[in-house]
Amino acid sequence: MSVHFSSRVDISDPNPIAAAEAAARANGTALGKLNDSNPTRHGLAPALVPSVYTADPRGSYAVREALAAFLNEANAGRSQMNASANTASRGVKPEQLYVLSSTSEAYSWLIKLLCDAGDAVLAPKPGYPLIESIARLECVDTVEYQLRFDGSWFIDVAELEQLLDGPSGARIRALVLINPNNPTGSYVKSAERERIVTMCRERGIALIADEVFFDYALEPFAGNARLAGEQGVLTFALDGFSKMLAAPHAKVG
Repeated sequence: MSVHFSSRVDISDPNPIAAAEAAARANGTALGKLNDSNPTRHGLAPALVPSVYTADPRGSYAVREALAAFLNEANAGRSQMNASANTASRGVKPEQLYVLSSTSEAYSWLIKLLCDAGDAVLAPKPGYPLIESIARLECVDTVEYQLRFDGSWFIDVAELEQLLDGPSGARIRALVLINPNNPTGSYVKSAERERIVTMCRERGIALIADEVFFDYALEPFAGNARLAGEQGVLTFALDGFSKMLAAPHAKVG
């Protein structure tokens, strides 16, 4: 089943001016813009800004190249673990990355992408209360699913299935997994992951994996693995430099 995207996502054809510009560039015609007000293109920027500002919505390509190289190097030692968790072994590409100001902004963008007003996302309980606040600002509901404790916290996958097939199931567009969870510190276990991925794929539900604390071995189980790179279902993985650097006051992407 295909994943639902919000009606806020514009999938219309380019307007005639944009189409003509694209055709001219494809034919090798160099075009200027009389309305270009970017000072870094016209020698008007301060000396501290030596390069041209491109306003790339994904973030600077050079930054994404460096980040992809860092992630691929960091994941190289985990390749065997990742293969057993059904994740990609082909490596991270810059085109797969977005550099945003914070994971909160990422949540907001993803909820906009996946949900119309009145839709819902599944969020863990206990969990991070900011998810409910962000969803509410986007006119989207949160449906809580339960974490249980039997000496270690685990996801009640049977309850998840009931929620997806229950009265609110038709409104649910995404499932949030916090790996490891805040505040329990528990990672998504491999058996849970396999069932959740299958469940979401069959119902057209996207995964949002918040992995900002992944590198802190709170529960050093052998099967711990990132959901980033999951190939079984559409997956968006969130991470943050401030958490990597143990500097929550420094918001650098």
